Amino acid sequence: MGLGVKRAREKAGLSAAKLEEKTRELGYPVTRGTIAKIEGGHRDGKFDVAEVVILATALGVAPIDIVYPPTAMPVEYLPGHTLPTGSALMKFANSHALSLATERRELVQTFDRRYEDFLTAWATVENNTDSTPEDKVRLDAVMVSLGLNAEELQRNWEELRQVELVEGDDPRAPDYEPGLEIMKERRAARGQRRENDG
Repeated sequence: MGLGVKRAREKAGLSAAKLEEKTRELGYPVTRGTIAKIEGGHRDGKFDVAEVVILATALGVAPIDIVYPPTAMPVEYLPGHTLPTGSALMKFANSHALSLATERRELVQTFDRRYEDFLTAWATVENNTDSTPEDKVRLDAVMVSLGLNAEELQRNWEELRQVELVEGDDPRAPDYEPGLEIMKERRAARGQRRENDG
């Protein structure tokens, strides 16, 4: 952490006195003496969370960049156990809520791409008297993938609500309706075929 504070302070062009002043303005003063001890590694690795957050804010960096500054040097993750900085950072930041939020972004990006594919395939089949059987198969495949993606997005939103990262209904829910409707129809038709075969 000392390295993180020192690097960020020097990059910001701040003296320890100026950094103390900025933390005071933010309502949680960290003295020059404390800053010197942190940067010199004289606090035996003991820091208040408030210090980490206030110093990072005063320096204009993320708190994680104070705790694990970008460096090729390994860091002591636990007493006597070093890890490459990137591995320590990933281990430190690994949280269910964070992975759900990352999954959400990826699912939304995928859905938007698939929705564009769906609109293109739909236009090819609906507005073209010369559409081929392959065009219809492609539209069918795109609709199924859109429906599956919509179901994943619904599940992800519910999990995000459980960890209290979001509340209320998914604002994108109306976009999912066509895909979800297709999946309901598919499953109903499959169930009917099973009954007929049975």
